Amino acid sequence: MKKLLSHSIDFILFSNFWVAFCVAGLMLGVAHFYCIDDCWMYAVFAFSGTFATYNFHRLVRNHTFQKEAIITERNRWQNRFRPFLLVACAIAIGTAATIFFFLPIKPLSIVLLGVAGLIVIFYAIPLPFAKRTLRDISGLKNIWIVFVWIILVSIPLINRGKTIHFSDLFLIGALCYIQIIPFDLRDVSYDSRSMKTLPQLLGNRFTVLFGTLLTLGWAFAMFLNYSFNWFLPVTLLVSLAGLWWPQSERTNRQLELAWDGALLTLGFFYYFLPCIHS
Repeated sequence: MKKLLSHSIDFILFSNFWVAFCVAGLMLGVAHFYCIDDCWMYAVFAFSGTFATYNFHRLVRNHTFQKEAIITERNRWQNRFRPFLLVACAIAIGTAATIFFFLPIKPLSIVLLGVAGLIVIFYAIPLPFAKRTLRDISGLKNIWIVFVWIILVSIPLINRGKTIHFSDLFLIGALCYIQIIPFDLRDVSYDSRSMKTLPQLLGNRFTVLFGTLLTLGWAFAMFLNYSFNWFLPVTLLVSLAGLWWPQSERTNRQLELAWDGALLTLGFFYYFLPCIHS
């Protein structure tokens, strides 16, 4: 039973199923909050797009790891199941494209998705004129990810002609940024020093303290902006647990469930708020 559980966790994490599921949950909650009837379609679109893009990044990064003789359990698993991932990504891309053309499309959403697509591509492969990726630009590694996720969450609102509350986008972006901090702590030995991530600038201890202050400030702002529901303290606790629980080879799998899981609980928070007709 323990072995089955371990293999199951490996599958949902290393295949990027979990992060795609959590982003889909966030999309579902925000779209439902804005009274979008086909919010489930947008959630499937978000899942498919996130699954494909994350696996694209991982496959490119695995190639870099192989060249640098870096071996991790994740890239060992992904190399073993590479054919499955390629087929799954093709299905995900086809699903996202099919859903997109069944949804109402506004010119602005096409432009924004095009921008997001370019960021996704050049986050993984070098820019032709700079010979480095967007990920390598000092201090912007996490900002690109947050920007893409904000675009993704905005698409159903733009397509349905909703008035977007920018406080929502800011607070969603803030939590996304906070949840990337533990990944920076995990990857500090792999990231180039030129990236200037928070752990590289502040050290691990002060990065955790800074992340904690950001999380508490975010929770207070959410409390001021919305009526209370129990998914707010749940999201807060999941986020803080992901920051403070010591990272190790034994705990990192469970921690990744928390790091991305905070986006899912935030989706539940929005889903159970009274929807707004705007």
